[in-house]
Amino acid sequence: MKSAYRPEFIIIIMAAFSLYSSAFAQCHFNNLVVNSDFSAGNMGFSSSYQFCDSENCLYAEETYTVAHNVEKYHPGFSGADHTTNSGNFLIVNGAGTSETVVWTQTINVNPQTEYNFSAWVTSLTLGDVAQLQFSINSDILGSIFYAPSSVNTWENFDIMWNSGSATTATITILDQNTTAGGNDFGIDDIKFVESCALPTHFLDISVINKSPVTLLMWRTLSERASNYFEVQRSSDGINFESIGKIKAKGSFGSIANYSFEDIKGIPGPSYYRVVEIDDEGRRETSSIVTTEEKVEINVFPNPCSGKLNIFFEGGYYNSVNIKLNDLAGIDIPLDNKILEANSVKKVLDLSCLAPGVYFLNIETGSGWASEKVVIP
Repeated sequence: MKSAYRPEFIIIIMAAFSLYSSAFAQCHFNNLVVNSDFSAGNMGFSSSYQFCDSENCLYAEETYTVAHNVEKYHPGFSGADHTTNSGNFLIVNGAGTSETVVWTQTINVNPQTEYNFSAWVTSLTLGDVAQLQFSINSDILGSIFYAPSSVNTWENFDIMWNSGSATTATITILDQNTTAGGNDFGIDDIKFVESCALPTHFLDISVINKSPVTLLMWRTLSERASNYFEVQRSSDGINFESIGKIKAKGSFGSIANYSFEDIKGIPGPSYYRVVEIDDEGRRETSSIVTTEEKVEINVFPNPCSGKLNIFFEGGYYNSVNIKLNDLAGIDIPLDNKILEANSVKKVLDLSCLAPGVYFLNIETGSGWASEKVVIP
């Protein structure tokens, strides 16, 4: 392993994302979507598709119904609802045009507030799958979401949205696949909930090792009632201790720069993170940086409520140790956490985890990486 004390060694971890993927705390507010699981039938939402409620009525394109027995409406369809296998869900025969609204609903929202939106999607037939586009107030959310390639399988679309100055959110679902063959799908358990925005957004954090002093630097945006920052250090990347505090500048709408010098370093690699504490005692923890050489990884989707993809940007590694820890540093048991030989991708199933913030810690024979993972 390379020396952890070579001069001018610098690592930067970016934590700002295009749509708003910084850390958040789920408040478990009520789902704001009316009839989110379609248990109340064909109500609470609008659609430009033609509703039908008779036997075999979904042979025509650009039609939909709300039911549980899909075969009644099209004998070639196969599927059941997302949660109980016996409840209602939205059953759709895709249109031949891309701008026809499948589902839309307008919801009152609070300005300058973060919300989590998600929906479950299934394919009812084989062939060309639906290509769903989600938007709020005409702003597209993420990229095109492809329905599963097999029937009787549900996959989740999940993303964060900031309301800005808006007081209403018009959520719209379009199908961008204009192919007639296939393109039959179901939607269920649509969710739109307010999330507790943590008081500070960390833009980035970096560490420069100039033995015997280590310089830690970080930038924040939109500090809200911030009180102070606590700098923490660890020898293993899991168990941290406080080594100093810095008073928050309280900036809002502008970038604030901070730095801290660790003049009492420890032998070997050191790991650092910064915890922001606001006036009410709420805490936000930054990503972890280290004086050890950084392994480049790409983790998505994040936030994640299902399968988490890990790509190793640096290529193959002979030895990889993957751990997931909660904010208290407790190891979360993971199945199938071994990276196969000659592989640059690993997929972890996180669907059983409780909502919260976790840290994905990866060690290889040549370095280390850590990413914050949010379970909504």
